[in-house]
Amino acid sequence: MYRVAQKHVQCVFERREIQSGVCEFTKLTRNLEAEYVKKSVGMRIQESNRYKRMLQAEGRRCWTLQYSESLNFHMDILPAIPFHKDYTTDRKLYDAYNNMNFRQDLALLATNKDRKSSKYEYIPTNPRGYAEWFRERMQANSKRSLFDSIERVPTYPKKTILQKAIQLLKRYRDVYFANKDDDLKPISMIITTLVAKCYNGEQNLYDFICKALTEMSSFIERNNGQYIIKNPVMSNENFADKWGEIPQKAKSFFEWNKQAVIDFKRLSNLNTYTEYDKVFKEMFSQKPVDRLMQKYENYLEKEKEIAATLVEEEKPASLIKLEKLPHRVSPPWELPRGFRVTIEGQVSYNRGHTYQRFQSGQVLPKQVDLQFFPLHSIATPYKVKWQITNTGHEARVANGLRGNKFEDGELMRAGILSGKKESTSYTGTHYIQCFIIKRGNQCVGVSKPFVVCIE
Repeated sequence: MYRVAQKHVQCVFERREIQSGVCEFTKLTRNLEAEYVKKSVGMRIQESNRYKRMLQAEGRRCWTLQYSESLNFHMDILPAIPFHKDYTTDRKLYDAYNNMNFRQDLALLATNKDRKSSKYEYIPTNPRGYAEWFRERMQANSKRSLFDSIERVPTYPKKTILQKAIQLLKRYRDVYFANKDDDLKPISMIITTLVAKCYNGEQNLYDFICKALTEMSSFIERNNGQYIIKNPVMSNENFADKWGEIPQKAKSFFEWNKQAVIDFKRLSNLNTYTEYDKVFKEMFSQKPVDRLMQKYENYLEKEKEIAATLVEEEKPASLIKLEKLPHRVSPPWELPRGFRVTIEGQVSYNRGHTYQRFQSGQVLPKQVDLQFFPLHSIATPYKVKWQITNTGHEARVANGLRGNKFEDGELMRAGILSGKKESTSYTGTHYIQCFIIKRGNQCVGVSKPFVVCIE
């Protein structure tokens, strides 16, 4: 008689779980009244000893099962029937079907109870079509796709940049309106749609959020004083229709958007752990930030442990320790046994006028010039590849962790591309490693990681 398509969403910030489902009657015809379909689902739930006690009062569109009020764990069930072109005797539905500009085959007619008259009717909707549209918006960054069409962004084993941005902005919205009128906060579909329209495959989360906050208002139309945010799969549906009835909703959105631009941009001017802790808590509340900072502290301790091991050890096991850093990629070559290359490090305290040797693990100040040379007995021709891996808070904030690629040597000695020039920019423990490549793609020599400690 019907099937239920459930989408499971886990909200990482508050550790709460919410489920929503579309209860689609696949074998029913339009001849059945919306009231009958809606109440049939409610009656079936009431027949269950397990779910009867969870059933809440009938909603406008959905039936709600409240699993845990304290944890805000509930399930919304939306009764619906397929929306075929045969169901066009109603002029309103006929127009709606013709305005279904994306995946008409996935459209549904959902039940709706009018708040004023209490009369039941069918309203067109296309959550699965919206899911397909959202998939296309994510495609530049991920092959994974699934979407809760009503309110929530789904959880994946690995979230895309687009999903992370939406989740963070919704969390920021919830905190921003915590002490304001909850009815005035922008609905999730508005945030999701506007942010998705801004997405063009960006790979940096922070940069994309700043871009989306700046550009999202350009996707809001205005016609005869009415704000319009079109459903991308149903052009006749306006997500901002309530803005006309309650002008304060529009005002609240633009005020929230303006403040979000200010708050997210000021993150780039923060320098200390204390500053980040304070501002993050203002933007996202205390509990999720405390969990985040704890993970960060654990990560720093791991970095220190790896650094100490690398300085002390003189064996290939040190390479294994370095590979534990999550942002460092493994060498693409099969490495030879033993170290046939030694790195000579030199530091200049006078802007490159003179250099002196320094040892691996030696502590250096900021803003000094470095150069590194490979020492070996490997005959030419060969190529030299360098891998620089930074760690620490400052490098992470500046998007300067590196470790994700292998850089060519520079022309510094005897006409051979070999050495590498760097500078001390970020406090922390950093690593440089050298690889000698011959015959196209064969690694014939590798150095131990050379450790650079910057105070």
